[in-house]
Amino acid sequence: NIATLTDLFIEIRCESSVSMKKSLVLAGLILAGTSAVAMDTQWLVGLDASRAKVESTIGFSGTATMSGVDYSNLSMDTDDKDTALGLKFGAIFDKSHRFTLNYAKYDFDYDVEAKVTTLNYDYLFEETNKFTPFIGVHAGQIDLDALEFSDSGSLIGIQIGTTYIITDNMEFEIGVSYSSIDSKITTPTITGTYGNISLTNASAYIEADDVLKTYVGLNYKF
Repeated sequence: NIATLTDLFIEIRCESSVSMKKSLVLAGLILAGTSAVAMDTQWLVGLDASRAKVESTIGFSGTATMSGVDYSNLSMDTDDKDTALGLKFGAIFDKSHRFTLNYAKYDFDYDVEAKVTTLNYDYLFEETNKFTPFIGVHAGQIDLDALEFSDSGSLIGIQIGTTYIITDNMEFEIGVSYSSIDSKITTPTITGTYGNISLTNASAYIEADDVLKTYVGLNYKF
């Protein structure tokens, strides 16, 4: 009858209204969550000027005979320094966790070129008087080139520093990092006489051990 149909129509409208309200609430939560994620992620690009000091070992394996005297497996420790510009790109999550991809190229003594690419993680402490201290770790790859020889190795290390707010989008950064390196360039093994020097299973090598780097830079956040 008409009364029954009316009651059914009212019930359907009520259920539709409740369902629509639930849908609106769900949509609102999704939008709020999306906005929160967007607000908690801040992208950045940066330019650094760094001074790197590399501890390395230059050596000779095999035997060299000169004037009747044999010289075997000689080596010497060196430290080379160079200043270079570097680039970084990354993001800050929840205002405390910074991930960046960093790149720099150095030219050291003995015609050694080093290209360093690292993935960095920094924990950002609470800002105080525009300063935000941080501490972090990094890992990556180092590509060494010396004359016509080359090698790719790995590195891992730690860093510490602070940023200083210049504007809402611009900040100054200063820091220091230490990296342990696993990379070695070795020449082919040769045997023969060259002038007054006789070589037996001889080869030369340059082995990078670690690097200490200090740097300053500017970051633009967007």
